[in-house]
Amino acid sequence: MLSWRQSRFVVALPVIAAVLAHVLAIGGGFTNWDDPQYLLHNQRTLDPFAGGLLQFLVTPEIDYAIPVTILGYAGQRAAFGLDPAWFHAVSLLLHVSAVLLAFALARGLGIGRLAAAAGAALFAVHPITVEPVAWVVGQKDLLATVFLLAALVIRAKSITPTRIAMTIGFALLAFGAKPSAVSAPVLIMAVDWCRGRSWKQLSNASVYAVLFLLALSATALAIIGHSDIEHPATFGLSTIVNVGWAASLQLGHLLAPMSLSAAYYPPSGLVYGVYVVLGLVAALALALA
Repeated sequence: MLSWRQSRFVVALPVIAAVLAHVLAIGGGFTNWDDPQYLLHNQRTLDPFAGGLLQFLVTPEIDYAIPVTILGYAGQRAAFGLDPAWFHAVSLLLHVSAVLLAFALARGLGIGRLAAAAGAALFAVHPITVEPVAWVVGQKDLLATVFLLAALVIRAKSITPTRIAMTIGFALLAFGAKPSAVSAPVLIMAVDWCRGRSWKQLSNASVYAVLFLLALSATALAIIGHSDIEHPATFGLSTIVNVGWAASLQLGHLLAPMSLSAAYYPPSGLVYGVYVVLGLVAALALALA
């Protein structure tokens, strides 16, 4: 049994690891790759609601919907101007928050304190975290991760109406930070499975249904944001097939994650097919569960 002081030290280890691994990023500047489009030359970071609510929700300047991230940029720009050090400091704080939430999630799923701290520390220093922490544009990933982990941490606790609302609310914020957070419904189901909860119970199934509907809405906004706002994308059969194919690929990544590069340059050929098949198997398993 760890003493109170030892317990505090164990919790501090992942935080110390995160800071030591990424503190040098605070001295970095903006990059010439996406930072101008997302922040420096993006008038929406000065007036997020310019052009109306729809324009804010789909953020067409970015080519997909990240309204929550844009609000974050606007708040930082109002507070700090365009001093890159402050933006990098915020990114580091977001990463530290994600590390603490990862620890809390592990503890909520019944993992021991030392093991949870070790897992959170590994997450804190993993090379995959370098890009989102060191690159200001990566705040969309950090925000989505923080909100998604917050939803999972709350879901891991005993269920109450307030916690159900908070879980859905944090998931919605994650969708708004980056559309890739639409994996939230599957992750919430995974937490429930770890807690021994029945997916078929009406109260649980209702939460999944709401989250899936919100995820579909976030996906639709992302598609509209990627198209000409005056000429929305045509939702024909080819669009449905492409979205389904992409969803299967992402479910496959949940089963067998690859490197960060796969998020930008999806696997091709046989590997691509394997991941799609894995995703289809996962979807079938969820449907039959």
